[in-house]
Amino acid sequence: TGGVWNPVIQFWHGRPLGRIERLSLASFVAQGHEVRLYSYGPLERVPRGVQCVDAREILPEKRLYFDTRHGSWAQFSDIFRFEALRKLGGLWADSDMIALRPIEKAHEVLIVRESRSQLASALVGIPAGHPLARRLVWGVQHPWLPHRHDPWKVRLQKTARLVRREPPPPIGWADLGPKLLTQVVADMGLMHLVEPTHNYLPYAWSDPVTLPFEPPTLEFMAAVMRSKTVHMWQYMIDRAGLDADAAFAENSLFETWWRRFQPDA
Repeated sequence: TGGVWNPVIQFWHGRPLGRIERLSLASFVAQGHEVRLYSYGPLERVPRGVQCVDAREILPEKRLYFDTRHGSWAQFSDIFRFEALRKLGGLWADSDMIALRPIEKAHEVLIVRESRSQLASALVGIPAGHPLARRLVWGVQHPWLPHRHDPWKVRLQKTARLVRREPPPPIGWADLGPKLLTQVVADMGLMHLVEPTHNYLPYAWSDPVTLPFEPPTLEFMAAVMRSKTVHMWQYMIDRAGLDADAAFAENSLFETWWRRFQPDA
């Protein structure tokens, strides 16, 4: 423990980097982190100070796939994040995480509670080769096999399907991310290291996605000021049809962060 988490690891594929992604990268650089952005091709408008790295160093490009059920690269991102943490160690940050303060190493791992029943996979710190990373990689590689971290009913269901040689069911939205992380951390007895939600996630995915883009209320401002990071919940922004590349109210927190971290400088 001690110092800040390095490197900060992100992955990007698909559309060009937008304002949220560039703000995320620039914010971690501004907090003194070594930031590595992995991709399978060249990217434009990458903020100064970010290292662009070939994603093939983590996984071959043939492993890349698009989740057509949910219209997202998120499932592949789940696989990529745990493999990157196993190989490299460091801090995984989703591309819609904004760093408001340096992320310090207080414990052997950094795990954040997302809700009462689930942990957050959007921000995860694990040293290279740590048993937690190895267990998570196994989980994303074998989602249909029964394992000790599964609830007993799930283990029975998986075993029954294998015995009957049934085709595996579709993978759910959070199955390879928050759900897997929650189950493995609990099974390994690491729940005592979990950070409280308000330290890193000042508002939830179910809150209005417009909160950072509007003039803030005193309550929202106070919640953000207590937090080290902000999760912008890009998936919910997309579902709401909000154009996050637009210009917003000058006194909104988003535009305030944009002026502070200067992604295009």
